[in-house]
Amino acid sequence: MSRLFSLSQAASAPRPADEDAPQSGVVRFYSFLEAGAGFAADVKAGLAAPRKMIPGAWRFDGPGLLAYESLCAAPEYHLARTESALLVRHSQEILAATGANPLLVEVGPPAGITSGALIEALRPALYFDLGMDLLSAQATADRLSSAHPKLHIAGMLAEPRQNLVLPVFQGVSFPRKVIFMSAAAAGCHTADGLSDVLRQAAQIAGRGGVLIAGIGLQKGRRPLEAAGNDAQGFAARLNRNLLQRINREMGGDFQAERFRHVAVHNEKLGCTGFYLESECEQFVHVDGQRYAFEAGEVMLTGICSQFAQAAFERLAVEAGYTLQHAWADDARWMSVNLFTVA
Repeated sequence: MSRLFSLSQAASAPRPADEDAPQSGVVRFYSFLEAGAGFAADVKAGLAAPRKMIPGAWRFDGPGLLAYESLCAAPEYHLARTESALLVRHSQEILAATGANPLLVEVGPPAGITSGALIEALRPALYFDLGMDLLSAQATADRLSSAHPKLHIAGMLAEPRQNLVLPVFQGVSFPRKVIFMSAAAAGCHTADGLSDVLRQAAQIAGRGGVLIAGIGLQKGRRPLEAAGNDAQGFAARLNRNLLQRINREMGGDFQAERFRHVAVHNEKLGCTGFYLESECEQFVHVDGQRYAFEAGEVMLTGICSQFAQAAFERLAVEAGYTLQHAWADDARWMSVNLFTVA
């Protein structure tokens, strides 16, 4: 099993294990979050807001990631399956553009779901998970280290839109940095927010670095709402996990069954919103504070944005990238795009 180290500012890791060596990979996390930032702060601020909302990134702790994996297998939810198929289909072209053994940086959440295809193809010297949530990073590391026991894994807890400098990993050499953002992770942002993330990713990758980004392409309301309201209820389980996490970590007393999962597509904004709707007038307690919900009141718990291909390419070019490849599935549900940093 991979070893899990405590959060630290120091950074070092051994060279990748030889293919025939029994040595397991090493797992480390580093925290660069500002004091007071994190799950509890976002929950308190969101519950106290006039229109309640909690950032969807906090849904992907261990139980949430399991719920999302189940959703990825639902027939209505095509995004992850299509992305994985495109990455496998074009793996040799990707390898030719990146070279083997890069530093692979995934910007999540969610992370570690479709990046397995890149890990198989590129054999990265180090996999680096960039996000704000330690529990999500740990769940991702557990999943990847089980599938890839020799993979060295590190994670940085930081706001992906802030100015960041990656730690220097002593003993690990790599020809370039490759940034990966899945379509699910990109969809967690509005166009303006995604632009900020892309600019910061370009700074991390550096000149000659590579960005591989999936995006969901714009399509009609019906398939998007079907994916967000799947018949087996996996999306609802993922959404309600947010309430259960509040109960686990903040002493909350949410009764999840009193909240209805709703996914509604807004064609004007080009995104699907995920909500929890209070089934009745009620109040809850979180960390000693009381919060009231009216019957029918909704709380925003995440978005999934879709993009026009040309509009996304413009965002990337404005952020400092040059498009090298764009691959879409036959139905044009989504595309995987490979850019180099100009």
